[in-house]
Amino acid sequence: MVLVITINRYNAYENYLDTLHGNAILNRSRHMWPSSLRTQELGAITVLTGFVMMVAVGALAVLGLGQTVWEKNRAQYLVDQSAMTAARQLSDGPAFEKAFEVAELNGLLPDDVLTIQCVINDTVTANCDEAVTARATLVRKNKSFFLGPVSDINTSAEATNAPVVSAMVSSSLVNLNSEKSALLNGLLTGLGGGVVNLSVADYQKLLGANVVVDVIKLGAELGAATPSELLALNLTALDLLQEGLALGQGDAQDKTKFQGVLGQIAGPLNQVAIPVGDILALDLSGETSPGTSRFLNVNLGELAQAAILRSAKDGSYTISINQGLLNLSVGVTILQAPQIFVGRKLPFKSPIAEGKTAQVALDIRAVQNLNLVVANANVDMAIQLKVAGGLAQVDSLTCSIPRENNVTSVTVVPALAELCISQGAADLKTNVSGLTCGAPANIATVTLLGIPIGVKLGASASARADPTSFVLQGAAPPGVSTGPVFLNSGQSLANLMGGLNLDLELNVPLVGGLLKALLNPLLNTLLSTLNVVLSPVLVVVGGILDGLLTTLGVGLNEVNVTVQAVDCSSVVLSK
Repeated sequence: MVLVITINRYNAYENYLDTLHGNAILNRSRHMWPSSLRTQELGAITVLTGFVMMVAVGALAVLGLGQTVWEKNRAQYLVDQSAMTAARQLSDGPAFEKAFEVAELNGLLPDDVLTIQCVINDTVTANCDEAVTARATLVRKNKSFFLGPVSDINTSAEATNAPVVSAMVSSSLVNLNSEKSALLNGLLTGLGGGVVNLSVADYQKLLGANVVVDVIKLGAELGAATPSELLALNLTALDLLQEGLALGQGDAQDKTKFQGVLGQIAGPLNQVAIPVGDILALDLSGETSPGTSRFLNVNLGELAQAAILRSAKDGSYTISINQGLLNLSVGVTILQAPQIFVGRKLPFKSPIAEGKTAQVALDIRAVQNLNLVVANANVDMAIQLKVAGGLAQVDSLTCSIPRENNVTSVTVVPALAELCISQGAADLKTNVSGLTCGAPANIATVTLLGIPIGVKLGASASARADPTSFVLQGAAPPGVSTGPVFLNSGQSLANLMGGLNLDLELNVPLVGGLLKALLNPLLNTLLSTLNVVLSPVLVVVGGILDGLLTTLGVGLNEVNVTVQAVDCSSVVLSK
């Protein structure tokens, strides 16, 4: 603009000269300006004018590019939000109505082309129930006011949501009574740290504490940066539970009761370091970064049950029980504690999470004097028994909006029991599977007509149930339970042992023909009488064992699965 003003002022000066001096003066004055100077000035004017035009065009181009960048950023934000919304409700694909609503709220234009798809292993799929990734793609017309024809704006985003579910598999403790506390106290005393006199009421206070603990925060407090590091820690049950109590959220009265009972058994629980991975079954494969999930909640009471029984693992305690003429010696060994299990959903991952409840080995010696009509028998019978609360697994998890439409599918394999009456089962304490029974065992010696006759018994039983499936619908607040799941109506160790097919053998010394003829009817009567008399004895033994196991939270006939939390909101942009 300065150059233009200067030129105008020069022309005005020439007109002024013409006015004052006439054409002659003007001609003379023009001859006074050298032609070379005039040519140089006119050339400079042309160059500067071109430069100004170039600057103006460049400014317009910058404005056009700025508008394009601004539109692309708007479009990117739109697809980011759409992809993250779709990832939170993958089971609603491929329609994704909520995601399109979010897109409209974030500036979706009428002529935009928005596509939302489910993705598995970087491949588009119509199987949205199995996917954990949503891809949003947007094509938008570029309507720049300052540029000529330009390419459309193309942008995309991928969001991944691997939902997490946490639950616990255990058995019911509702039948606890004061006669059964000796077993638990014996197991805890065996850990060291002094004699334990924990009442059943105290134990119920411990297990019934309604305090919720965030596993991610618990790991951080214990110095574990990731869930994997948490599982690898070796801690005493006391350290674990005290830290959980400090972090836990819940009723202050429940926390006070828990602290009081924990103080009573602090000595034993501080003696044995346990791998956290034995009581927490966490499968968080696919974690994009440590602590992606907003919460992984577990119940402190359930954590206490698992930690206490795991502390007593492999330690045997023998309890003696006298009931009339029946004397029982029961050796109890914890093979596996109940588990809290947490899993992350991934494509085609089945099960998403899996946990087992306690499995216990029982080595039993039953002694009783029996009146068999034809003779008396002193029975001394060995019984080997494994029982477990069961297996639970989360098969599928679908996240929807609203969260009340979430669906969690759970399969429960209720308790199993493996029983042998034999010389021994070699694998009674070596694994957590079934038993392999040994040869028939000598259980009694009967004196008949002055002749000692040995009695051998071999028997076995296996109680297993068909899997039972449940569908839990909703946001799964703490305490949503599938159970109890019953093996079948009225099943118990008492029923199982009372229904045994007893394979009895009589070991008769060599006798003469006349005596043998006399003994045969008596031997047949003896066999029949033993079958009739031993069955009720086994029923009584089974009933006693049912009570003992209940103290440990192991019920043959039921399994409880409690879903503590379902996290469908831990969505991250993955591309």
